Amino acid sequence: MHDRLQAMARWMWEGRSRRERHRNLPDDLRPASIAEAYAAQEAYYRLAEPVYGPVAGAKIATTTKVMQRLTGINHPCGGAIFSRTIHRSPATLRAADFVNLRIESEIALALGADLPAAGAPWTRETVAPAVAAALPSFELIEDRNALWPGSPITSASAAAISKRV
Repeated sequence: MHDRLQAMARWMWEGRSRRERHRNLPDDLRPASIAEAYAAQEAYYRLAEPVYGPVAGAKIATTTKVMQRLTGINHPCGGAIFSRTIHRSPATLRAADFVNLRIESEIALALGADLPAAGAPWTRETVAPAVAAALPSFELIEDRNALWPGSPITSASAAAISKRV
C-alpha cells in the first residue's frame, strides 16, 4: 500500500511542479476510497513541504451543496495549508506564479492551542476554546484549470491542491 500511495503522491506532485493542467489520477492510481485519498494527501504533503514549507493549517472544502453536487459527494473534504502559502496583509503576489488563479473570501480561524490527533474526533464544543481569533481572509486557489464536473472526489481529494491564505 505504501508504494501505491507514494506513486499517487509523485504523480500529483509532478503535475503540480511542472504547472500542467490538472488531470484526474489515472485509473491504476485512482483512490478506491476517501480514506485512501487522504492517505495519498499525506504522502503528497511530504513532497510539497520542501517547496511550500511545513503544514501550518487545515482547509475545509466543498462545504456548500453546490460544490458537493459538482464533485459528486454529500460532505465536506479537507486539505492542508502550507506555511509559505500564508501571506499576511499587505501582501504582493505575482500572477505569473499561478496557472489558473481563483479567489474566494473566507474566514480564517487562528488557533491559540494545538488540537492533537489524540483528541479526535473534534466537535464545535471541544475546538472552540482553542480558537484565538477569527480573521477575514482570501483563499488563493490554484486549480490548474481543473474540470470539476468530471473529477471524482477521491481524485480531487487526493490532489491536495495547496491553499494560500
